[in-house]
Amino acid sequence: MTTPDSAIPRSWITAGYSRLWGTKGTYSSVAYERLPSLPAVDASFSWLASVPDRDYSSTLDSDENKLQSLPRIQEELSRLGFALPEDFVTFLGRQDIHGRIPTCTNCYLELSESVTELPGFPGSYVVRFMNDSQCCVLWHLLFQPSSTVRVLASSFFLERDIFDAMEYAADDDQPLAYEDALSDACICAESFGEFICRFGIENMIWFATHDNETLSPVEQRYLDEAK
Repeated sequence: MTTPDSAIPRSWITAGYSRLWGTKGTYSSVAYERLPSLPAVDASFSWLASVPDRDYSSTLDSDENKLQSLPRIQEELSRLGFALPEDFVTFLGRQDIHGRIPTCTNCYLELSESVTELPGFPGSYVVRFMNDSQCCVLWHLLFQPSSTVRVLASSFFLERDIFDAMEYAADDDQPLAYEDALSDACICAESFGEFICRFGIENMIWFATHDNETLSPVEQRYLDEAK
């Protein structure tokens, strides 16, 4: 049986006009193999000690955050034989952690109301956890049998009721079929910890370079490797 891990391409979605990748749009795709190395990622988010604690205009500690469905999500996943990653639960519950992650596109944390079976992949599921401010990109935890939890990015809501309400159009201006909801999806990280570390560092670099602030060694190394 084909799995999302083998069928969905890997790519990173980077945010903002930036000298980091020379990007010109709100979001751009970066080939996964081009990505710089990261500091050690663990469930305690110890890498945050190596980057500056700056005052950002927008972080993932947002008034828009909606996390009320967490108990329901945990219960549904348990019935399906899955569990939320430890670092993800810690991240949601610790303002002192998610409040240090800046976002140059005003992303916010929002849990889907329930667990969604991934279209075209019976037995695999997603939980949406973060939205772009205009829902241009939506990030999900991806649960697959006998596999670690990955992060999947998509331009479309994958919950069927929201997908239908959005009335997405395909390239030929015909309604986009739900079966094609993954047409531009990508696996963008091998774990939540990896995702939030890379997302955080890239957004930190964005703010620092736009404000002409000195980069920390971790940020400078990441920028140098990206070139």
